[in-house]
Amino acid sequence: MRRRRSPDGFPLGVPGVNLCKRRGLVFPSSEIYGGFRSTWDYGPLGVLLKRNVKEAWWRSMVQLRDDVVGLDAAILMHPRVWEASGHVQAFTDPLVDCRNCKERFRADHLPESGACPNCGAKGSFTEARRFNLMFKTHVGPVEDEGSVAYLRPETAQGIFLNYKNIIDTTRVKVPFGVAQIGKSFRNEVTPRNFIFRSREFAQMEMEYFIHEDADWAKVRFEAAPVAAVYNHTVYGMQMTGGSTSTWTEWDRVRKAGAAAR
Repeated sequence: MRRRRSPDGFPLGVPGVNLCKRRGLVFPSSEIYGGFRSTWDYGPLGVLLKRNVKEAWWRSMVQLRDDVVGLDAAILMHPRVWEASGHVQAFTDPLVDCRNCKERFRADHLPESGACPNCGAKGSFTEARRFNLMFKTHVGPVEDEGSVAYLRPETAQGIFLNYKNIIDTTRVKVPFGVAQIGKSFRNEVTPRNFIFRSREFAQMEMEYFIHEDADWAKVRFEAAPVAAVYNHTVYGMQMTGGSTSTWTEWDRVRKAGAAAR
């Protein structure tokens, strides 16, 4: 028997989800108006927990290290930033519609059986089309092509844009890292799994810069105790590993690096 799901795709009646609301951790956003899909409000205890996680991460990643500096870049950036990074053209998901129930899904997330996850109909999907995940808005009083802007889908671009500013105004030298905590936005086709896949989320990220010909395996041990971390992201309150290590590996490398010194 298939478990009944909420509009966000999360199984209804799961004790952990209900407990979050009863304990004041996470509330559905705009609940008195019927809710707004994939948006969540952190309650009195949830906001304290979230704040503690951020502060612990910032202290470990920035304040206790001499090779990492902090940054707080703007959410709105020049639209050419996202053109240059490839997000305007390539930051997309394949989107299909079910002709039977009118629901929309990511084509690469459909079951192998070809049945609609919502109504079970087979062979009812439209041709896949590309769907850009960035939220588009307009800046200023006139809504035209010249005023188009995007809510940032990631925090990394702000770090890359300010690389020269950081080099010019601080004493850091390569290798060094830049850390940032901030909101990002992705217009997901099928947001689901409670706070772990939403359209608005907080990111904790550290970009570590090394020389092009440097031995990364050597840098990660010698640069700093936790230099193995390239970036780590928090979606809601879920921590996932970055591009070079997981939290378990991070701890292992930190201890190995400390022993090596």
